[in-house]
Amino acid sequence: LYREARDILQPLANLEQRIGDDPAYAGIVRLMSPGSVGLKLYQQLLTLQQQYPHLVIDYRFAPNSDIERAVANHDIDLGFMTEISDDEGISCQSIAQEA
Repeated sequence: LYREARDILQPLANLEQRIGDDPAYAGIVRLMSPGSVGLKLYQQLLTLQQQYPHLVIDYRFAPNSDIERAVANHDIDLGFMTEISDDEGISCQSIAQEA
Protein backbone atom coordinates (compact mmCIF):
# COMPACT_ATOMS: atom_id res chain seq x y z
CA LEU A 1 0.00 0.00 0.00
CA TYR A 2 2.86 2.37 0.83
CA ARG A 3 4.52 1.85 -2.57
CA GLU A 4 1.28 2.36 -4.46
CA ALA A 5 0.48 5.51 -2.48
CA ARG A 6 4.00 6.83 -3.13
CA ASP A 7 3.58 6.15 -6.86
CA ILE A 8 0.38 8.22 -6.79
CA LEU A 9 1.59 11.06 -4.55
CA GLN A 10 4.97 11.66 -6.20
CA PRO A 11 3.52 12.69 -9.59
CA LEU A 12 1.09 14.98 -7.77
CA ALA A 13 3.97 16.65 -5.95
CA ASN A 14 5.81 17.04 -9.27
CA LEU A 15 2.69 18.58 -10.83
CA GLU A 16 2.43 21.08 -7.99
CA GLN A 17 6.05 22.08 -8.57
CA ARG A 18 5.55 22.51 -12.34
CA ILE A 19 2.44 24.64 -11.79
CA GLY A 20 4.31 26.80 -9.29
CA ASP A 21 7.06 27.37 -11.87
CA ASP A 22 4.57 28.41 -14.57
CA PRO A 23 4.77 32.18 -15.18
CA ALA A 24 1.43 33.98 -14.72
CA TYR A 25 1.70 36.14 -17.87
CA ALA A 26 3.28 33.80 -20.42
CA GLY A 27 1.89 31.22 -22.80
CA ILE A 28 -1.20 30.89 -24.92
CA VAL A 29 -4.72 31.79 -23.81
CA ARG A 30 -7.50 30.73 -26.21
CA LEU A 31 -10.65 32.90 -26.12
CA MET A 32 -13.84 33.17 -28.16
CA SER A 33 -16.73 35.62 -28.12
CA PRO A 34 -19.41 37.04 -30.36
CA GLY A 35 -18.20 40.03 -32.37
CA SER A 36 -20.10 42.58 -30.28
CA VAL A 37 -18.27 41.45 -27.14
CA GLY A 38 -14.93 41.07 -28.86
CA LEU A 39 -14.98 44.59 -30.23
CA LYS A 40 -15.29 45.89 -26.66
CA LEU A 41 -12.45 43.69 -25.31
CA TYR A 42 -10.05 43.79 -28.23
CA GLN A 43 -8.13 46.94 -27.28
CA GLN A 44 -7.66 45.79 -23.67
CA LEU A 45 -6.33 42.43 -24.87
CA LEU A 46 -3.88 44.14 -27.21
CA THR A 47 -2.70 46.28 -24.29
CA LEU A 48 -2.16 43.13 -22.19
CA GLN A 49 -0.10 41.56 -24.96
CA GLN A 50 2.05 44.69 -25.23
CA GLN A 51 2.53 44.75 -21.46
CA TYR A 52 3.39 41.02 -21.30
CA PRO A 53 5.30 40.05 -24.48
CA HIS A 54 5.31 36.34 -23.59
CA LEU A 55 1.51 36.25 -23.40
CA VAL A 56 -0.18 35.07 -26.59
CA ILE A 57 -3.92 35.66 -26.83
CA ASP A 58 -5.64 33.58 -29.49
CA TYR A 59 -8.95 35.47 -29.81
CA ARG A 60 -11.65 34.37 -32.20
CA PHE A 61 -15.10 35.75 -32.95
CA ALA A 62 -17.92 33.20 -33.22
CA PRO A 63 -21.63 32.75 -32.54
CA ASN A 64 -22.74 31.45 -29.13
CA SER A 65 -23.34 27.90 -30.39
CA ASP A 66 -19.74 27.61 -31.68
CA ILE A 67 -18.37 29.04 -28.43
CA GLU A 68 -20.42 26.61 -26.37
CA ARG A 69 -19.16 23.67 -28.45
CA ALA A 70 -15.53 24.86 -28.21
CA VAL A 71 -15.76 25.17 -24.41
CA ALA A 72 -17.36 21.72 -24.10
CA ASN A 73 -14.63 20.19 -26.31
CA HIS A 74 -11.83 22.03 -24.44
CA ASP A 75 -10.79 23.70 -27.70
CA ILE A 76 -10.66 27.07 -25.92
CA ASP A 77 -9.81 28.18 -22.41
CA LEU A 78 -12.54 30.79 -21.99
CA GLY A 79 -15.67 31.68 -23.87
CA PHE A 80 -17.72 34.86 -23.58
CA MET A 81 -21.34 34.35 -24.63
CA THR A 82 -24.38 36.58 -24.76
CA GLU A 83 -26.69 33.93 -23.29
CA ILE A 84 -26.47 31.24 -20.61
CA SER A 85 -25.54 27.75 -21.81
CA ASP A 86 -27.98 24.86 -21.37
CA ASP A 87 -25.08 22.37 -21.30
CA GLU A 88 -24.68 21.02 -17.75
CA GLY A 89 -20.97 20.47 -18.34
CA ILE A 90 -20.34 24.17 -18.89
CA SER A 91 -20.09 26.58 -15.99
CA CYS A 92 -21.50 30.04 -16.77
CA GLN A 93 -21.37 33.24 -14.80
CA SER A 94 -22.86 36.57 -15.76
CA ILE A 95 -20.18 39.27 -15.77
CA ALA A 96 -21.86 42.20 -17.53
CA GLN A 97 -24.95 43.37 -19.32
CA GLU A 98 -24.91 44.66 -22.85
CA ALA A 99 -27.53 47.02 -24.27
